[in-house]
Amino acid sequence: MPHPVGSSTLQWLAAFHTMTAGLLIAGMVFRDGRGRVLRAAGAFLVLQACLVATFAGVDLQLAVPAWAVTVYPLVAAAVLAVYGAFHDRVPIVIAAVVAFGWLSSAGWLGYGALRQILHGLDHITLSLAFFAVAVLVSLGKAGKLSRWLEMWTGAAPMPVPVGAGGAATADAGEAESVSGP
Repeated sequence: MPHPVGSSTLQWLAAFHTMTAGLLIAGMVFRDGRGRVLRAAGAFLVLQACLVATFAGVDLQLAVPAWAVTVYPLVAAAVLAVYGAFHDRVPIVIAAVVAFGWLSSAGWLGYGALRQILHGLDHITLSLAFFAVAVLVSLGKAGKLSRWLEMWTGAAPMPVPVGAGGAATADAGEAESVSGP
């Protein structure tokens, strides 16, 4: 249940954001290990604020409009991503986590609203999930999935055993013909 907000809460929010901005600016100034720690701490505080704005149901109607609380995590993620692009990877990762959390929350709320309108949506969703698993299994059995992973990661795929009865009789580079009974 949302809690009403008074002026002291707004002062704490202003102090929190000032402190977070100070950490990020100090992290920008220092280019050594201390700066990296300050950048990570500031990014972590932004993550906490965005998680609260996304999942806690904060009621700031007396101070700011409801759409501002809803959009806050996306704006913070964009600012953090731009900051991280110039300084460090940690803020970029945290911005991605914030964006993913916001999108998953919005998607879940949208799915819940759509469930009320479209009966049988759960069955359709479950069928699509099983279909995706079936496609992955088929690609894995055909050997296409390991080739795709090799292309993206650069690592060689695990050799597939060749032979009757499940015994590995051929090297990964050799081809052996197996005759049936």
